[in-house]
Amino acid sequence: MNAVGAVGRTRREVDDAVMREALVVVDSREAAAQEAGDVLIPNAAIDSELGELLTGSAPSRVAHHTVFKSLGIAVEDLAAARLVLAGTT
Repeated sequence: MNAVGAVGRTRREVDDAVMREALVVVDSREAAAQEAGDVLIPNAAIDSELGELLTGSAPSRVAHHTVFKSLGIAVEDLAAARLVLAGTT
């Protein structure tokens, strides 16, 4: 599941039970600790950052439920824009 719509300490998209039981991946632990109600309200444990999984610095795990909580980091926007532009030339 991807949770990308709610940003703010008191806003969320996913209920407590799902967040507590899921393997939670975030784009930034620091950002999630400050502004991710989906993580903060249920006190969900963060397993890893997306970048750690992509570089192999965190082990890939299998879980019944995985939630990717994205707060939108500028470098993600730049990477997406680069892919879009590369596809239009």
